Amino acid sequence: MLYKVKLTKAFRFFMILAFIVTLLCVFRLGNRTQLVLIVLNTLISILFIIPVQTKISNLQLIIRLIILGSIILVFFPVDLEADYLTVLNSRLEQNDNTATAGGRTIRWEKSLELMIEQPFGWEKEAIGYSHNIWLDAARYGGVLMFFYLIFITLRFLSKTLNTIKHSKHNLVQLQLLLFTFVTFVIFFVEPILEGLFHIFNFYCLLQGVINHYHIQIHKGRDFET
Repeated sequence: MLYKVKLTKAFRFFMILAFIVTLLCVFRLGNRTQLVLIVLNTLISILFIIPVQTKISNLQLIIRLIILGSIILVFFPVDLEADYLTVLNSRLEQNDNTATAGGRTIRWEKSLELMIEQPFGWEKEAIGYSHNIWLDAARYGGVLMFFYLIFITLRFLSKTLNTIKHSKHNLVQLQLLLFTFVTFVIFFVEPILEGLFHIFNFYCLLQGVINHYHIQIHKGRDFET
């Protein structure tokens, strides 16, 4: 299992390098959703790790974060006029667009109205994508599909929280928490069914793994058996 694997220095270096490259790509593309996810995931990870570590480990973590932050500020100062930040800068300057989450809140409001006016679904040409997996499901299959998907989502979420609660390994708990959080945020703001279907596939795969452990829990077995 993953929690028993000892990560080599080379693998850790590769993961850090991959994270940095990914972060630069997000900055270059000006993807605000991904930037928010990176910040929130970092904060959640830190808040999750601190209570389960020793005081010495927490002190080492804080020192490393200070050193890393200092290096970033010295060698990579935030300049919105820089080439790799031009797209992000232009998108941040769109104040009206930012206030509505890139126009998403308007689409959500119109989708809810259409659910009442056209309970059996509506054409995409009406407002385009709803940028929400549940509302897009309503556009596809109507109100019944909307509520059925919500029911399935809540059931999956309940199993996920139950699995996290009964896990004896902090790494597993954190991974399941972050994976679930990221997928739900993306579900809320992106056209999953017609745009990012691979994210939906990943979530189904994750739920399959969680469902397996959930069954083991109800059989009274250890979490990792």
